[in-house]
Amino acid sequence: MAWSDYVLGQFPAIAHYLRLAFWPTPLVFDYGTRWTSPLGSPIPGMVVVVGLLAATIHGLRRRPALGFLGVCFFAILAPTSLIPGNRQALAEHRMYLALIPVVVAAVMAIRLGAHRQSRVVLAVLAILLGFMTSQRNLAYQSDLALWSDTVAKCPGNFYARNWLGQDLAAAGDWPAAAAQFRESIRLNPSLWLSHDGLAFVLRASGQADEAKAEFAKAQRLRPRN
Repeated sequence: MAWSDYVLGQFPAIAHYLRLAFWPTPLVFDYGTRWTSPLGSPIPGMVVVVGLLAATIHGLRRRPALGFLGVCFFAILAPTSLIPGNRQALAEHRMYLALIPVVVAAVMAIRLGAHRQSRVVLAVLAILLGFMTSQRNLAYQSDLALWSDTVAKCPGNFYARNWLGQDLAAAGDWPAAAAQFRESIRLNPSLWLSHDGLAFVLRASGQADEAKAEFAKAQRLRPRN
């Protein structure tokens, strides 16, 4: 991905992070590499990010405490937003530390604007979000659960399908594992890991000739393996 395309894609990414900060669903462990289309045009994200930058600059002049929160937010996200790193252009874990100034700002706003009557609403909201947290934690009970959840939310993520295939193979579910590897290969024929995984599954299933062919494809894609 070109640097300009990467940075342009960070506008909807940051807007997406902020939406999840206030309503965390759906949460996705791995968005894969082709994530820009579901987020849509970068223009709404630009409006959000530029607006927050303007508010940060204004806050530094008029209300330094609020401006400081904005500086923290953008400084924490800057490295992963300006410098392309690994294959993931969007990753929710990049927002973990940047959540701190967002939470502080939200608490300040609630303290200023909340009345006695709003305590019931806030309590109900806290219970609802707590329940959502407990449900999300179920996805982290095992590798199999996590990758199953990821594939369900991002079916076009060939990396997630590959790792789900690996976990299904480890569980001895050869047909389901083979299906995931085949779909991963269909989405990205050059992913040698999926050819390698499919070869192991085919060999374990007694399909030696098909396994040999997949091993050969994996080796062509990864000659040093």
